[in-house]
Amino acid sequence: MSHRLAGCSSLDGDFFGFVYENEGWGHSGDAGILSDDGYRWPPKYQPGAWYDSDTYRAISLVHRNGKPIPGFNSEDEIMAWSVEHDKRVWDLDGVFPELQEATRLLRRVIADLAPDVTAVSLSLSGRVAWTSTFANYVFEGPSTYYPSVAEYQFPPSCPPLPVVTRAELTVLDRLSWGVDKVCSDTTDLAVFKYNPFVMRVGGDAWDELQIIYRLPRNHANILTPNALVVEELTGLGVVGFTTPFIPTPTLSRQSCFKLAWLRQLMSLIDELHFDYGIHHCDIADRNVFVHPDKPDEIILFDFNFSHEASSSYADDDDDDDPRDDIKGLIILTYTLITRDPEYKLYFLPSVDEQKVLAGAPGSWVKHPEVQLDADISVYYNEVMEWARKRRDGRQTPPSPPTHPIRPANRPVPPTDVVMLDGLEVDLIGLGSVMNRRRVGRPVLNWRRPPRQKLDPSRPILATGRYADEQGEYDRTRPKIAVPDPMRGFPQPPVVSGHGEGDEEEGDEEKKGEVEEEKGETEKKKGEGEEEDDTEDGTKRAPKRKRSDGDPVSATRARRVKETPERMN
Repeated sequence: MSHRLAGCSSLDGDFFGFVYENEGWGHSGDAGILSDDGYRWPPKYQPGAWYDSDTYRAISLVHRNGKPIPGFNSEDEIMAWSVEHDKRVWDLDGVFPELQEATRLLRRVIADLAPDVTAVSLSLSGRVAWTSTFANYVFEGPSTYYPSVAEYQFPPSCPPLPVVTRAELTVLDRLSWGVDKVCSDTTDLAVFKYNPFVMRVGGDAWDELQIIYRLPRNHANILTPNALVVEELTGLGVVGFTTPFIPTPTLSRQSCFKLAWLRQLMSLIDELHFDYGIHHCDIADRNVFVHPDKPDEIILFDFNFSHEASSSYADDDDDDDPRDDIKGLIILTYTLITRDPEYKLYFLPSVDEQKVLAGAPGSWVKHPEVQLDADISVYYNEVMEWARKRRDGRQTPPSPPTHPIRPANRPVPPTDVVMLDGLEVDLIGLGSVMNRRRVGRPVLNWRRPPRQKLDPSRPILATGRYADEQGEYDRTRPKIAVPDPMRGFPQPPVVSGHGEGDEEEGDEEKKGEVEEEKGETEKKKGEGEEEDDTEDGTKRAPKRKRSDGDPVSATRARRVKETPERMN
């Protein structure tokens, strides 16, 4: 079976900026700001890193036209701006025209930058004036722990799903951030859902799988998984899942809105609440398909915000859940009837329900291109009567639910603590990808070639490699041994002597350093400044000494040297 990546027309190719603070991150569309984490330049909230949604590449834009990209000088400035513009702190898209223009220029050149470039400076016209490969210029993302299938603790009553690796999935289309249309030898068409940038153990896949794995697999109106996807390095860590590919468009792209769809959504929300004790928490037109075989029915998907009814997204001092499913269906009904441009792409926490209901139903004006099979007042009255019954206690979920779903708690990842720059750093969980690379630990790669440079004659896999490259990579990469086959990825390296061939990726480099130190001790070559021979007779690059006595390679020294002094 031969497959090629085609189209990609649904992917807009935007960049995701993000706010990286001590406790988390958020993306802000085309504009991104990045706080100083000790490696970057002041001011504290200067824009820095962009994530390309096409390639999953992180890159820092240092200067444009010889001037630093503008940003906030303090957290107080961010808070003052958010209050003045009535926006949440992380909703920073469009704050500075310079940021959006810089993003536009960066999008034009990123595909032509060498793979190891981490930072660029652009001229006013967008010409690349300067590049660097210095690793500390970009926060590549946190490493995370991907739990094993066993750690998900799926109940025995749930039929097990097939398990495939990323290397077994051929990408046919890039649909959006973390969503690809794929196929494999066992599946013609499927959708692979994952998160290439995660901060929590297991990422969003953990939350969503805890719910949808436990829902009935044969449910006609809920999209459930058909396979678990694990990383290809050890075959243990779950990185995502696949679902059947639905060829029909979502409600957001329909020209009609059937009353039957509204009634079915009300019934489906009641079923989730009453039978399973689950709230979807992202009821929106973009998350509802029209059933491909039954045009009067719908299919609900995207459960990555879902949770048990006992929990909520409400703040401690606010009883209203901003992701309330009842609110979600009211907003969905309004947007599908009116096509109000203010809600072309909306997120429930930022929508004011009272504003939408003000003056309704008279204030709800049908868009001329929308087809309804009843008067607007019928839609309004049905959804509001349902909402009132649910909210005033006339129709309440049973306690406990009929078939309660109890998600498992996230596992505590193993620890892999090393000393870096005089500090203890755990390389699993919240350790950065950069730190793992520094000490030679294996890193799960999410980067992939830009779509405009793909070779149409070669299948591209979900690993980001072409199929012929993946085979060679699998044959030549060192085997990664794991201490516990019941745990996920990554794990601490196996202590030497635990088996033949049990070497973690990067062990060869570390072994070479040990042999070099041993050779220097035996040969007494003053301070390690002369060349020494390896066992195979090749010459090693000369070593230099840092002030603290820690050897650093000449290559790394050159990279540090190329960093402009003005950025330090």
